[in-house]
Amino acid sequence: EHLMALANGAPILLITLDYDPAEMSGPPFATSPAQIERLFGGRYRIECLESAEVLAENPGLRNRGLTALTEATWRLQPR
Repeated sequence: EHLMALANGAPILLITLDYDPAEMSGPPFATSPAQIERLFGGRYRIECLESAEVLAENPGLRNRGLTALTEATWRLQPR
């Protein structure tokens, strides 16, 4: 709700990290595509612009137990 209030009807560029929460508790906190849809789908058209595996670039998170880490960039357009 806070992000939507700040955007005030403007498009949003959102960058998220997703991983198995059983492997590590945040921060950073995991945000799945299903959560993006649940949180924003009613008010925004959601488009994933890019999604990439980035664990190799984040050895500190690998050391905390992660076996996979996906970074995604989303465009949220108001409906």
